Amino acid sequence: MVTISAAEFRALQRRRAGTASPAQAAPLVQLDEQEGVTVVTLMIPAPARLLTTNAERRLHWSERAEVVRSWRVAAQVYARQARVPALRWAEVEFAIAKRGRAADAGAHHPVTKAVLGGLVDAGVLADDDPAHVVQIVELPPVRGEADAVTVTLRGEAG
Repeated sequence: MVTISAAEFRALQRRRAGTASPAQAAPLVQLDEQEGVTVVTLMIPAPARLLTTNAERRLHWSERAEVVRSWRVAAQVYARQARVPALRWAEVEFAIAKRGRAADAGAHHPVTKAVLGGLVDAGVLADDDPAHVVQIVELPPVRGEADAVTVTLRGEAG
């Protein structure tokens, strides 16, 4: 489990020029209850580049680790700031907005995996195993004004 404080996260963000940090933008979260199922939508502005599977292969392991850590910590910090409730199980849907040319469908799996790990670190899910994550949907990336991942969780509060 990767855990750092919000202050450490902001320091990490300051090293990256031109990216949003939790101190600069409030987390965008929407909570809803539909027929006993809790629906949570959380938008996470990009703390680092939107890593693709192909780009991941070309990176040195330490560069890859820094990008993955940034995404994982961002998901953890935003989920905690937004007070996302703990879920016993969830169906998880990822929607990626990217400036410029959108990548292929499923190309950003390294980012979505890191975000899911950050949600586990934040206590939203107990684990990312099949008992707790019953479905994962990665929507094709779309063009956006800024790089961001929007994650929607549908599950049982617990």
